[in-house]
Amino acid sequence: MNMCMRKLFVGLLLFGVALVLSGCGGGRSLVGKWDAQIAQVQSAVMEFRADGTTLMTGTVQGGFGIEMIGTYKVAGEEITSSIKEAKLTGQVNDMIKQMFDGQAKEFIGKETKAKLIWNSDDEVVIEPLNTDPKNPISAASLSLKRKKA
Repeated sequence: MNMCMRKLFVGLLLFGVALVLSGCGGGRSLVGKWDAQIAQVQSAVMEFRADGTTLMTGTVQGGFGIEMIGTYKVAGEEITSSIKEAKLTGQVNDMIKQMFDGQAKEFIGKETKAKLIWNSDDEVVIEPLNTDPKNPISAASLSLKRKKA
């Protein structure tokens, strides 16, 4: 698999981690919309909903879109999430779609755990806990910044 697609799927993995954050306590809430920095994604917005679901939409380098839907749960400081659906939108060639579908199967329905580091009420960094030692890019962090209305 080429490095571009690997980075895209690291973004998918980290998105799964990010799904969990809207339930975190301490007076801070992720309910709302956030700009996300994800490898190989030109722009991404994550919407965290009070019902425990989330939606991420983005534009990937190459011009096509990506959309993911997931769920989350929080138990103490352990944050667990799962991607339920992931799809590409727009004009996507068959090779990219097949690569995406193959990689997405590895993430959909699997739990991802993370810790979060709040820089402020409007900025948070997500660090995955269950990284793969055979894949060092799985240890990449994800940064979110709250979108202003």
